[in-house]
Amino acid sequence: MGTIKDRAQSHLMAIEQIHGLKFLNREEIAELIAQSATDERQALIFCTAVNLWAAGNNVTGEAKIPEDLVTSVENHVFQRSSGKKGIMQD
Repeated sequence: MGTIKDRAQSHLMAIEQIHGLKFLNREEIAELIAQSATDERQALIFCTAVNLWAAGNNVTGEAKIPEDLVTSVENHVFQRSSGKKGIMQD
């Protein structure tokens, strides 16, 4: 079994294929996800947010995933910055 970063990379590559785009910062975002996620389930949640961002904003061609997207998921879904439990009970 791979690392959380490997899993995030795989999810991001799948998103690229589905939407016909290339993330210019895939490595960096996979690393951010690996630093934030405590398991593969959480990595999938982060990548689902990336997929929704790409689809909802009609992202095409080459694109950079906003780093604040990962931070926003971490803060709002997992509520780590406030110390409270988010909607996902870690």
